[in-house]
Amino acid sequence: MEALGRLIQTLEQQPRWRTQGQLRRILAGWSAAVGENVARQSEPVRLSRGILYVAVTNPTWAQTLTMERLRILNKINLQISPPRKEIRFSTGDWWQRPRRSLPAEGARLQGHPCYWPGGSAPADISTTPEAAFAGWAERHRQLAEHQPRCPDCACPCPTGELERWHRCSICAAKAME
Repeated sequence: MEALGRLIQTLEQQPRWRTQGQLRRILAGWSAAVGENVARQSEPVRLSRGILYVAVTNPTWAQTLTMERLRILNKINLQISPPRKEIRFSTGDWWQRPRRSLPAEGARLQGHPCYWPGGSAPADISTTPEAAFAGWAERHRQLAEHQPRCPDCACPCPTGELERWHRCSICAAKAME
């Protein structure tokens, strides 16, 4: 493995491979440059003529990051040489980029107050509306069995709602009226 790493570094020193090495270094430091939350919504996809192109999940992120582009570019230019002149954000590349696995995603979800381990997606896809409803109702029933009850209405309630409002969201909304 170490020999492979040296081979890649040697290749990246050659002029034709230099931009690939820069992109690899940018990808490695992207989360540190923009923060973990932003990194989940964006990903550098290519370098071309001094411009770094970044795919984002939606137009709101594209606009927000465009406003922050000089700050982001300064952080990125600390990692690479020669420095990039511009950075552009687009939603168009988001769905075409290669998918990267996020092993930390499962752990992050488990920390959510409303996480339920049995709440995974169904293995089969229902072909009729009735079958889809029956599957949904069964998953909902299983979820309700494991949830605590709202002290006001005695309905099943996610733990996160109880921690926040000390009751379910419906009872909390009624209390705010």
